[in-house]
Amino acid sequence: MPTKPETRLQSESVPLPPAIAALHHTCARSVDLAQAAKTLAERCAEARQANRVRLQELRDTVGRLREHRRAVGPPGSGAMALSGSVTPAGEYRLTPREVEVAGLLAEGCSNSELASRLGISPHTARHHTESVLAKLGVSSRAQAGALLRGWLPPRSRTA
Repeated sequence: MPTKPETRLQSESVPLPPAIAALHHTCARSVDLAQAAKTLAERCAEARQANRVRLQELRDTVGRLREHRRAVGPPGSGAMALSGSVTPAGEYRLTPREVEVAGLLAEGCSNSELASRLGISPHTARHHTESVLAKLGVSSRAQAGALLRGWLPPRSRTA
């Protein structure tokens, strides 16, 4: 419930006319509103600055991602496993799909990430992973990645 405007002068006990008392109340509210507007303007300026900082961080991240993509090729291409001085996937008789899987393994993808990026079920991704590991003669994803990047010597094949 709104408070009743002050109807007496503080220094005197003489009542103010109602019109002046209402004007006094309106002026007091105007000062409060002006302060609220100033505070709101300051908060808006702070939010704009914070958003500028966040936007710059996002731009930097996008730039780094673009550099990474140029370096390793588009996702799912298997380019990392086949680029530079790496062991050729053909030496291990990998199918084209297994070459894709090997490239994603070299990037460090999990089976669920493989499934998502290749548009296959997690079960199928697990099967492809097991097949690639077996054909490469390694027992872990890390070994497969290192072998495909040329960090490990090729294993001798006895078949």
